[in-house]
Amino acid sequence: MIYIIYIFFMYNIYRMKREATFIVTSDSDLGAINVSSSKDSFQTLFNPAYTIPKDAQNIYVSVLDATVWWDISNVVTGTNDKFYVDVDVSTPSGNDPPSGTASYTITLPQGIYDVYSLNDEVNRQIVDAGGESDLINISPNFSSNRTIVYSPYTNVTVDFTGANACYGILGFLVTDTLGPETTYPTYYTATNKPEFNNVEYLLLNSDLISSGINYNGTNSQILAKIIPNATIGSQIQYQPLNPIKISADDLAGMRRDRVRFYITDQGGNSVSTSESWSATIKIEYNY
Repeated sequence: MIYIIYIFFMYNIYRMKREATFIVTSDSDLGAINVSSSKDSFQTLFNPAYTIPKDAQNIYVSVLDATVWWDISNVVTGTNDKFYVDVDVSTPSGNDPPSGTASYTITLPQGIYDVYSLNDEVNRQIVDAGGESDLINISPNFSSNRTIVYSPYTNVTVDFTGANACYGILGFLVTDTLGPETTYPTYYTATNKPEFNNVEYLLLNSDLISSGINYNGTNSQILAKIIPNATIGSQIQYQPLNPIKISADDLAGMRRDRVRFYITDQGGNSVSTSESWSATIKIEYNY
């Protein structure tokens, strides 16, 4: 009996708790590799490769903290950065723009916009191209939570069917063409709610695990859900009092020399952040 107790005691001493903590960052100057152009995804290179013994048990992965700059662009270059305006006064109609027939392809710089800043940028570029400062007006209807687009002139068309048009952020459809009209002003109300605040929260993911936090009934690679707790342009500080421990017993026997980390929005879509982000990852197991 004493011998059995001794063996049990020694066995449990042998299987001590082991921990490893890693700080990972998307900053290529600090060693990140394969950083995506939008900086939402990167790989960390382990040298030497990180290994978990094949006999390890009770393996858990958790995120102790993370920092992400709250500068997720809602207008992205090559995705939704165009605003198309056409003026055709070949058939005069009452209150045509004095500048005459013209086509304006507005390219919005990537960034974070609200309805007012987007309206200002559109009209600034129109003026720079020789058009009227009030050719297009984009404004909110707070009671209906919709965007309104109108022109005080006739024979003006806003075309959302063009490549990379910013229809979605304003709540319009990709099939929408507004105008031309022979009466003025004509107000166009968007079909859908605007999508200026298109990110409700961020999901920190990694291919380190095959089955992370269950997301609405589906397995995922999610390690943590990060709620924005900062104003735009400031840094989100994620530091939970009780980090979620994700069971990862399938990592027993793992040998990895690189691991991918990436952040998405609540829908699993890529996000574009102009600054580097980081996280502290903890792996623990008994061995």
